[in-house]
Amino acid sequence: MDYDHKDRGEYSLGEPAAALYGRLKTKRDAVLSTAREMATITIPSLFPPEGYQSGDQIGENNQSVGAQCINTLASKLMYVAFPPNRPAMRFELEEYKLKKENDGLSEDDKQVLLSKLNVALASLEVTHKRRMEATRVRMAYVTYMKQLEAGGNAAWEHEKIGDPVVHRMDTYVVKRNKRGEQLFVILEETLLLEDLPKEFADRMREERKIDFEGKAPWECEITTHRVCKTVGSKDAPRYIEWSEYEGEIIPGSKEDQDDLPQIYAGWLIPQYGEDWGRSYAEEYRGDHYIVENGYAALQDGMAAAAWTLFGVKPGGSTKLADLIKARNLKWVTGDLVNDVTVLRVDKGSDFAFVDNTTAKAERRLARAYLMVSSVQRDAERVTAEEWVQLTGELDEAMGGLHSVIAQTIQRHVVMKFLALHKKEEPDLPDFEKIAGADVVRTEIVTGVDALSRSHEGASLRRLRRALVEDLGPEGAARVMSDIEYARRLAASEGVQTAGLILEDKDIQANDQSKLQTGIAAQAAPGVIEKVAGTMAEGGKEALLQQQAQQNGVMPNGN
Repeated sequence: MDYDHKDRGEYSLGEPAAALYGRLKTKRDAVLSTAREMATITIPSLFPPEGYQSGDQIGENNQSVGAQCINTLASKLMYVAFPPNRPAMRFELEEYKLKKENDGLSEDDKQVLLSKLNVALASLEVTHKRRMEATRVRMAYVTYMKQLEAGGNAAWEHEKIGDPVVHRMDTYVVKRNKRGEQLFVILEETLLLEDLPKEFADRMREERKIDFEGKAPWECEITTHRVCKTVGSKDAPRYIEWSEYEGEIIPGSKEDQDDLPQIYAGWLIPQYGEDWGRSYAEEYRGDHYIVENGYAALQDGMAAAAWTLFGVKPGGSTKLADLIKARNLKWVTGDLVNDVTVLRVDKGSDFAFVDNTTAKAERRLARAYLMVSSVQRDAERVTAEEWVQLTGELDEAMGGLHSVIAQTIQRHVVMKFLALHKKEEPDLPDFEKIAGADVVRTEIVTGVDALSRSHEGASLRRLRRALVEDLGPEGAARVMSDIEYARRLAASEGVQTAGLILEDKDIQANDQSKLQTGIAAQAAPGVIEKVAGTMAEGGKEALLQQQAQQNGVMPNGN
């Protein structure tokens, strides 16, 4: 195998990726142990125990509160990141740059250009939204959030636009700089030989004949290490990727990914100066354990309380055989009150104390994970007040952490999707080239921001009503352009205007045609009748001439 890394240029970490992975994963053990601990009392399947094999028993807990906490917060984070029936991104024009790039145009032409570009950008947002809805991005994002909530770390891989993949932290290692930016990620993968290049796979079968001989194709696997490395300058980084097996680069695995990594190591609560982040559940570890242990004690207490034993006083007048044979509502002779007793567990007050303490911890978790919120609705039309309340609750409950997520994890997911969509459909408009370089800025919407275009539409309607009230219909028509109003309103609603809103020249042509029609309609009735009569006489004369010619006689008798 090739262990010489001097001639590999950028595609090298200075040593085999497997060796570096083995050394760095020891620094991951403490964080991974905490992640497994928190998963045990929330959702055990998020982080199976070490040595877990598919189909093994993962474990079980004594309550579902932890799972409800993780699921609820993950759902709301996804809901705010990808609002229903709203684009997850917004393209904003840098108007001063646009005007600078088009100094030769008049102010009116600049405004028309600005309006048309806003409409086109809104249409492009809708195009991206529809494509995203046809992928598994939302579903994968929920899984991503669950991993981050319980373990604090997870890797997002997006190679094919429709199939993003989330990797648990026990499958990769990451190295970061002091600013928290990833320098490289090493992902450990188990691949089938059939999925590798044929020449390389055939060589593996020959070199490891003892391991693979007699095995079915789906049983022939090797462990590889995929590297995603940051290269280039600090201000303009780019990312490269390759896969190694025992220090050798697997043929065909080299890839240059430009300015967005294919494997992004996300962390929920950043720990700058360290390689791994911390989890949200870890901050509420005490209450999670109170709920887990409290419900465990209550379950044991219920089992004890439900355990029913009868006793009969020895030598009493009541016979045990009569009690055993007696059916319900039958008579038995004897002193039942004094001779028969039932085993009792006199710990009601103790159980009440455990129940109250557990309930208090459960309420604290409900507030921390927004389980008490009822503003989330699955609807196409969600009011602005609901958005404001939900995003405000997220930031308040998470200590501002939601804003960090929006500009790191969520931003990468959206920007990577946009890059893949442009790669899939090269004919998508490139407005930077049309309007001038760097005049369009991509913003990631976070709940209430998603309604900004709708707010623009509401503001337009309010302005028009105010102008009509203050200036009258005619005055409002003089100061406000109906065409511009329609274009901006369409942009606020994300409606495509092609073939819907007429251009100025078309409107003028229509107005001229209507004007001419109106003039004709207002002509004197006598004039119209005279013209009609003249046309009728002309038609009669032509008919007589035609008949005379057919009979060989001229109309005047000649």
